[in-house]
Formats: sequence, C-alpha cells, structure tokens
Amino acid sequence: MILKFIFKCSFFLACIVFVATTPRSLFAQEQAVWIGLRTGCDLGTIHFTSDVSPDLTIGWKPGITVGLEWDYWFSENIGMAVEPSFIQKGLTETSSSPFIAGDKFSATFSYLQMPVLFKFAYGQSVLKPYFFIGPSIGYKLSATVHETVNGQQKDEDIADSEVTTVNLSIFGGIGLRWDVEPSIQLFIESGYDFGLTNLDPLATKTSTPSIENPFAYTRDIIISTGFLYRF
Repeated sequence: MILKFIFKCSFFLACIVFVATTPRSLFAQEQAVWIGLRTGCDLGTIHFTSDVSPDLTIGWKPGITVGLEWDYWFSENIGMAVEPSFIQKGLTETSSSPFIAGDKFSATFSYLQMPVLFKFAYGQSVLKPYFFIGPSIGYKLSATVHETVNGQQKDEDIADSEVTTVNLSIFGGIGLRWDVEPSIQLFIESGYDFGLTNLDPLATKTSTPSIENPFAYTRDIIISTGFLYRF
C-alpha cells in the first residue's frame, strides 16, 4: 500500500514538473479549447494476484463507453483532456471441470469514469498522430453477474459491500486526429486502462492476497472515436 501511494504521488508530481519546466517555445502557438462527444468499446478482464482454480479460464468481456470530452491545447502539439464517460468493464469465466463443464460466468461493472490526460501530438498537417497518458478515477454505478449453469441463465446484482466503489487507474494510448475544418476535428484512438485499486474489499483488509481472497484489478483495452468542436 505504501509503495502504491508513493507511485501515485510521484506520477502527479512528475506531471506538474513537466508542465512547469517545459520550454516556453513549445507554447508559442495559439491556445485552443475543444469540446465534443466520444463513444467506443471496452474489452475488459480482471487480473488476480493469486492463482485461481485451474478449472477456470479467465477471459475478456466486451462493453461500451460513451461520454464527453474537453480538450485544452497549450500549443499545436501539447495539450490536456478531461473525459467524463460511462464505461462498462468486467470479465468472463469458463469452467472446464468435468462436473460443471460448459458453465459460464460473466461480471459487468459500470462506472462513471473521469480520466485527466496529457496529450502530445506530432506534426503540423491536418492529420496528426498523438499519444496520451494520465490518471483516471471511476465511481461504480452498478455491478451485475450473468451465469449459465446447466443451460439455465440467471442475472443478479452484486452487493455494494462486495465491490470497491472507487477505482483508480492509469490510462495511456495512441490516437489519430483529423482537422476537418479549423473548428471541427475527428479522432480515433486506442488505449490501455491499468487498474490500481483492489476491487475486493474483503481482500483489502488482509496483508497479503490468497487463493480464497485474491487481489483483483481491472485491465481494459479501450477503442474510441468521436468529434470535437473548437470554441
């Protein structure tokens, strides 16, 4: 826990130092504010710190994401973004046990997520590749499970006490933006969301993870597209 806290603090301090020490020549271009919409898909799974049953196969679960975006560009190539979004994360489990072969389980965690990202674009043309990285905080809206046992399907909610409410992560990736007009921009991007918060409150209370109470972290590949309007 102490190492994780130090890592988070170091990351935020590094971001502050970067902005404060960046040569002023990089900010010589006209500043710009962009606001728009974004949508896409999430391919999520859960990373467990302890081995799960050898009869279980942990897989990826698709979800959706939709939200807003606010960009502030200090120059043509350096900016930051705030992206409040609804996003579905989760995982799938498939059993190979001869007693319950074919049984399937999936969990969906819905979040209101708020990434705060630093963006770095390359070039001066209407097509600009860029990369981004920054912290993200998610607030759990709901958690549900879908089970298929002996051909019977069942859905039920997961109690709030069984899933951590706030999920912190680091989000980074690459994108391509197209300046259709001076005031309209389209983009497509792909990123990886690396969860830092243990989702199991019971395991959090223990000093070390175990097979009975493993630490569990979100891992997500997110592909998004959208448009921005310059103000």
